[in-house]
This record gives sequence, structure tokens and C-alpha cells, in this order.
Amino acid sequence: MLHNIIKYPGSWVQKRETGNEEYDLAEVRKFVPLIGNMEMELSIATSALLKFIEAKGNVENTPNIGESMKRQDIKSRRINIVEQEVKIELSQYLLNKYYDDMVRNEALRRIMIEDLELGILPRDIVQAEYEVYARSFIFAVESLRKIFMTAANINGGAAAGAAALAVLITGLPDLVGVRDSLAHSDERALGQAKRAPIPNVPLNNRLIVDPNGTAMFMGWMGEDAYGLTMADGHVGSVPINEASLKLAFSSAQKFADTLQWIGRPRIWPN
Repeated sequence: MLHNIIKYPGSWVQKRETGNEEYDLAEVRKFVPLIGNMEMELSIATSALLKFIEAKGNVENTPNIGESMKRQDIKSRRINIVEQEVKIELSQYLLNKYYDDMVRNEALRRIMIEDLELGILPRDIVQAEYEVYARSFIFAVESLRKIFMTAANINGGAAAGAAALAVLITGLPDLVGVRDSLAHSDERALGQAKRAPIPNVPLNNRLIVDPNGTAMFMGWMGEDAYGLTMADGHVGSVPINEASLKLAFSSAQKFADTLQWIGRPRIWPN
């Protein structure tokens, strides 16, 4: 995936001649930070995908059934030993109806601290790690869309911005909806979008069956796609893979190819 590059036809974007030199220079200079931001988002997307693949592999690289049972047996014995210590310390709470829960929770807390000191993370944290990178990938790629939209409003950038947007959105049609739900997860948890109820949309695919469309999916991984409920009630997804990264680079290449340039050609990254 690191072989993705952008070939710039020149060194600088050529300014448009409107007869107002000051305006023309001011407009063409706006492309410099935009292109820099575009390259940064592509760098972030690439790094996020590499980390996502690594983290997902760590989660999927689980021990076999026999090894898992052995580990579970060891952990159960550890919990029993620590619980005996905790029972003595918490004996004053013996009549509390939640005494057993208090003992178990305190034992689990102490074991977790011991594991952390050895560099062993809780399973829930390990499983969430690859989701962090999936979300980073989505936000980075969706930021390209905003960059292209901004470029489309600059003198000389309308065609380039529109062409790049077409490539990106055609290839990742749920990108905007998924990113929006990630950014407004508090609303989605309440079944809302912009303070209005999200419509119920029935769902039936090989992963999820929800005939009434009442479930609210706050994030799930299906193979290499990250999905959740969007504002229109549909469950959207964005593939977190090399194909999506290549598409992001293709949209950036379309942006570069459609602009007018001067100076020597160059490539990025270098």
C-alpha cells in the first residue's frame, strides 16, 4: 500500500488571469496549504490503515480452544486466590447484599492492575484498538472531501474539486454518512440526527437481520468494513482496506491532473 503516489504535472498551480493581478495571486496561493493538507490526510490514512491491519491481526490471532481453556483456568484460580484476600479485608461488609459483587470487582481490579504492570491490556481495550485506527482512516479520507469542496470554490479550482469529489464519493458512497454518525455518536445513541428521530429502515443482509429497522448500530466490523447507522436510518459502511486507500489517492491524483500547473513535474511522497 506504500507504493501509492501522486504525480504532480508541475511544481506550482498556475494562476488564472482575470485582469486583477492581486486577486489572481491571492487565489492561486490558497492551493498551497490545501495541497499540503491533502498530503497530510493521505499520510494519516496510510498510517491508520497499516496500524489497523496490525491491530486487527492481534485480535484475530487468538489461541486455540485448548490454550484458551488453560488460560481461563489459570485466571479463575488467580481470581479465587485474590478473592480470599479481599474477603478478609472487606469482612465488615459481610451483611451487605452486594458483598459478593464487591469482593469479585475488587479482585478483578487488583488483577487488572497486576496485568497492566506486566504490559497486559484488558481484552476490551485490545479489541477496541483496531476500531481506533478504523475511525482515524475514515476521518482522514473524509477530510479529503472537504478539501476538494473548498478547492472547488477557489478561482481555477472548480473543475478539479468536482472531478476529485466524483471519484471519492462514487467509490465510497457511505463515507459522509458514516463519518457524520461517528462525529455525532451521542445523537445516534438516542436514535436522533440533528435532534430529529432517525427513521426505521429494515435490514437483512448476511451479517445483520433487523426486519423492523429499530436497532441502532453504533459501530461494527464486518470483514474489513466499518459500519453504523446513518442519519437516514440505513446502515452504511466504509471498507478499511488497501482498495479504499488507493481510491483516496486516485481522487487526489484526479485533483492534481485537472489543475493547471507550471514548473517541473514532481511526485509525492518522496
